[in-house]
Amino acid sequence: MKFHLSILLLIVLLPLPLFSQEGESRDEEWYYYEAQEAIDKENFEYALSLLNEGRALFPDSFRLAEKIGSLYYDKELYSLALEAYRAAEDIEPDRGSIIYNMGSTLARLNENNQAIGYYERLIDVESYHRRAVDDLSWLYYKVHRLQESEELLLDEMEKSFHRNYAITLGTVYSDMYDYEKSKEYYLMSIEDARKDNARYFASVALYNLSLLEYSFYNYEQSLEYTVESLDARDRASGHLARGEILQLAGRYSEAEEEYLKAESLDDTPLSRISLGVLYQKTGHLDKALAYINDVYNRRDMSWMYFFGTDKNQYAMDIHGPLRDIYRGKAEYEKKRLTSGFTDSLLRIYDRIRYRVLSFYHDQIFRKAARTVGDNNAGKSDLNSWWAYSRAAMGNRPAFMKYIELCEAFELELTEKAAPWYMLEKGREADDYALLEQAVSLFRPRWEAEPIIETLHHLIRLEKGSRSEVRRNRLNRLYELNSGYLMQHGLELPVVLEVSGKASERSVKRYLEKTGFEVALKSGGGFSFKLIVQGDESDWSWYLLDPLGEILYEGKGEDNSPGRAYYRNLAMSVFNAVYLYRF
Repeated sequence: MKFHLSILLLIVLLPLPLFSQEGESRDEEWYYYEAQEAIDKENFEYALSLLNEGRALFPDSFRLAEKIGSLYYDKELYSLALEAYRAAEDIEPDRGSIIYNMGSTLARLNENNQAIGYYERLIDVESYHRRAVDDLSWLYYKVHRLQESEELLLDEMEKSFHRNYAITLGTVYSDMYDYEKSKEYYLMSIEDARKDNARYFASVALYNLSLLEYSFYNYEQSLEYTVESLDARDRASGHLARGEILQLAGRYSEAEEEYLKAESLDDTPLSRISLGVLYQKTGHLDKALAYINDVYNRRDMSWMYFFGTDKNQYAMDIHGPLRDIYRGKAEYEKKRLTSGFTDSLLRIYDRIRYRVLSFYHDQIFRKAARTVGDNNAGKSDLNSWWAYSRAAMGNRPAFMKYIELCEAFELELTEKAAPWYMLEKGREADDYALLEQAVSLFRPRWEAEPIIETLHHLIRLEKGSRSEVRRNRLNRLYELNSGYLMQHGLELPVVLEVSGKASERSVKRYLEKTGFEVALKSGGGFSFKLIVQGDESDWSWYLLDPLGEILYEGKGEDNSPGRAYYRNLAMSVFNAVYLYRF
């Protein structure tokens, strides 16, 4: 994109070899149609040079200014398009095409309230009425003016049915948490699309329907609609929705497969955010950081127009994972065995640096959450209260105020929300009984991730206890997601079996330094077995699950057993077993 822009700007600055046939008059109309002919031939640089020359000669021509804007708009250079459209607006402020183009461009630049002002001017202009209703109702939804969107669309639906209106109504009612009406209008739009074999539209509507089911905790139905959506058209969003459901269920390899399919089709950053979050949750922190940083450095936000998000929600989606990644990397450095004085200093430095970065991104996340809360206040209360609760985590009175408002609202809609709020309140209040109740109510088939988080906080509250109950919770958590423990400072209990020249005592001591709880005999919650075979110049190890199957293994070469030998062996185990293996 930058390359093409540089070409366009360069052409403007170069001398223009524009020669007409002898005697040909170059009036405003000539420049307009000559440029259009160049555009039709995809000779965009030449078209732009013509239009700029024409603008210099005919500064009062709104058509030439508007055509420049449209050329930039089609190339997704929205800031340049807006500048050109403003020039056209200065000449013909009441022309319908200019008003509509201004609205469309501002919407792509996420200046939604300004865009609404332009679309509202076109509602009573017959030639733009339907397009204005389409775009205006969507933007009312985007800025949470839901009642205005609903009234506008219902009024239009009384005159004539249109599936565009029906799908937007479905989305509006979804944000109003009216499950029945939302589903009714989505199904109406899908039925109409199928009659006309409008497969792309049907795919979008089925995707939206899957999101509705997901938001009401109906995971099986949600997954079924993603299948129908992808059958209608193979789109990135369908794979993203499937990946999110599978990730929630702890089916991480299947989720990764869906996210990678989405990435191959996606022209938004959403698939890369999903992959970054997935890799963070499963312990692949460097990979996660690469994905999220790639998105963090992206500047084009025009894709947001088509999604129910904004810049502040997007900031939460970026800075939340970055906070968690750096927190995990600090935990890694805490347990990493060093190879000397300089490496020890580096470990201290990195641990401090990662904690500072985690704090930095947490503050940006909280600030964005407060803004999302403010923007939704009085318009979409549940979204507002939820965002405020994210900003207030760690401040128990404020957090409880907002999470209890959310809980009361959602439990009026569905009892399936109950364990989620038990987890939220139990985590914040360190309420062991509430967390135990939550973990018993989550559905293991679909809700593995909240089970993992609940187990984590139960284990945290049992800290200091070397009980069999605590070890069994750690074992269950590890079986659900082996990449979770290390980054949250949790220890896997293992039974150690050493053979060969290696010292059992030394192996045990080095493993305990990296955070394992090590026993030399089974029982009492020690279910995983670590077998180490150490010879004079090499070593190998195997981690066995409770059924005796090999989960992970590694080997290496070192000089005769000494400090480096045991350090490298322990770090080989540490670096492998605390990752989820896709």
